[in-house]
Amino acid sequence: NEQGADTDSDIYISIIGTNANSTRKALRSIDPSMNAFERNQVDICMIYTNVKFDETENSIQGIEVMNDGQWVGS
Repeated sequence: NEQGADTDSDIYISIIGTNANSTRKALRSIDPSMNAFERNQVDICMIYTNVKFDETENSIQGIEVMNDGQWVGS
């Protein structure tokens, strides 16, 4: 609920695995009518990766989220 707690910057995610990492993917809302990443809003995004993650061979160790910094305060 913080004032200015939104962004118009592009947001990206990378998934870090034990043996391989995904490429950087842009996050987009599954609802194209929504302006994603606005204050007081829940956004649902779906990503497809170039790497298989599972519990035995390549478990998820972390997630890296970044923005392109294109907008002030982003």
